[in-house]
Amino acid sequence: VVDRDNLEELAREAKIKGQAQALKGADFALTGDVVEFGRKEVGDRQLFGILGSGKEQVAYSKVTVNVVDVHTSEVVYSVQGAGEYALSNREVLGFGGTAGYDSTLNGKVLDLAIREAINRLVEGLEQRRWKPSKDTR
Repeated sequence: VVDRDNLEELAREAKIKGQAQALKGADFALTGDVVEFGRKEVGDRQLFGILGSGKEQVAYSKVTVNVVDVHTSEVVYSVQGAGEYALSNREVLGFGGTAGYDSTLNGKVLDLAIREAINRLVEGLEQRRWKPSKDTR
């Protein structure tokens, strides 16, 4: 893992210390895409709405994470992760409420999908489906 976001700060600290940086390049880069994303509302009614009704918000997403060889641009390993999150409320005989729009569902469902993809990436590494170092290929 290399830190590219803080290069300026790291260079400044190395200069203060009087040392030249010896940056190392990465052999692989992780790339990814959100390949599916959406939300839907599903509702039902009990006895034409007299006994009660319910509404459920369902957000879903699917992501792809690729391990790319930076020298050849070859995708050496690829995984997908999916997430689904539902929020529901039920009204029974006039008590309770129905689910309104929840903007946090988008983040939750993306987080679930990314976590699943990363878990599959680690699982592939542990099962030796791909190797993180060019020296061990």
